Amino acid sequence: MVEGDIPTAYALDPRLRSSVGHDLRSSSMSPGAWTAEEDRILRACSELTSPSSGERLTWDEIVQVGFPHGTRSPLDCIARWSELEHAREQAASSSASSRSAHKGAWAPHEDAQLLALVEELGADKWVAVGKRMSTRTGKQCRERYHNHLDPSSAPRLCHALR
Repeated sequence: MVEGDIPTAYALDPRLRSSVGHDLRSSSMSPGAWTAEEDRILRACSELTSPSSGERLTWDEIVQVGFPHGTRSPLDCIARWSELEHAREQAASSSASSRSAHKGAWAPHEDAQLLALVEELGADKWVAVGKRMSTRTGKQCRERYHNHLDPSSAPRLCHALR
């Protein structure tokens, strides 16, 4: 095993799952702020599987494998995992909205582009229309089309654009 690796021998030898000699459910052993190395260990251990069941490790097993000296409890790991997952979800949602949809009045060229996309993709593919618009969300496109541009509704701006 290379120094710094997660103890992968766990996956090969179930005897390594023996108790480390203290109450693993106690959160009194918490040393404070998590380090980047501990985060890496937690992530790596969360991917390991039990050799007997083939399922992911329990929090007790993650503590035994990744933090065998009693530096972290299962409750510490659960709380930190929740924080890491929340941060990951936030990063994913912020990158998805990094092109930030335009707010405010629609420009004539946006109306023309929207009409062309609805003609091409149909009036029920709003997510695809929004992605192709690049400046507006699918919901904005749907609302604009149905409230202002739909030729089947009362005569509005749509006739001026065609």
